[in-house]
Amino acid sequence: GKNIIAMTLSWCIFFGTDGFLSHNLFTHEHGMMKTVTLALTVTVVALAMIFALEQLQDCKHIDDSIDEAIRAVVNAIGILIGFAWEKAFD
Repeated sequence: GKNIIAMTLSWCIFFGTDGFLSHNLFTHEHGMMKTVTLALTVTVVALAMIFALEQLQDCKHIDDSIDEAIRAVVNAIGILIGFAWEKAFD
């Protein structure tokens, strides 16, 4: 259950960022520059999210189920980064 929700979050981040960039920055061009910009943007957002989640995980008041959920989200975000870069050079 946690992994499915975490991967769904990752796909939403990817396609939401893709839609934002397509609508605001790359209205006419949809080539390599857009996919590399998408990969860079997703990477920066994902790393910021991982950093924030790791800070949250370091809190002493978190029980094991939340700790496992954070780990699942971090793993899914890592896969998201890999997928974004794979798609950039596909």
